[in-house]
Amino acid sequence: MNSTTIPALSAPKDGADSDSLDALLNHLQGNGPDVQADAALARFSEARLRAIEFGARARAEDCLHNVQSLARLLTQALRSDEQAPVSDTLAAVQHLEQLARDSERWALIAEHAVMYRKQRPVAEEVAQRWMHWARHLGEWPDAKRG
Repeated sequence: MNSTTIPALSAPKDGADSDSLDALLNHLQGNGPDVQADAALARFSEARLRAIEFGARARAEDCLHNVQSLARLLTQALRSDEQAPVSDTLAAVQHLEQLARDSERWALIAEHAVMYRKQRPVAEEVAQRWMHWARHLGEWPDAKRG
């Protein structure tokens, strides 16, 4: 095993930020918020990981483009003689912050997809741990035929 750290697994926690991109992706993967390195990605083939990498990178770039566009609009609005309502300006700033966080999260998904694609022994071990953890929590469909 090389120096790559195997992600620690812990049970999911309900939180107030359950609508954030990070929380939603963790729920979709069956990860708890303390699961590092998007452990659920480890189970995928190299081809699927490549597709995830490219898709996530595209979303990260889209978010950054949207940040830049909204920042330019805000700059123009703040320079204008007609001031936008404070509530609108605050909402725009909060949206900028969310877009920046989303861009970082998509970039992290892409980075993890690359890691699991290039380090197959690590991916295999992480996938095994992730599967056992999911079974322990009752979130793995066991095929029971009668």
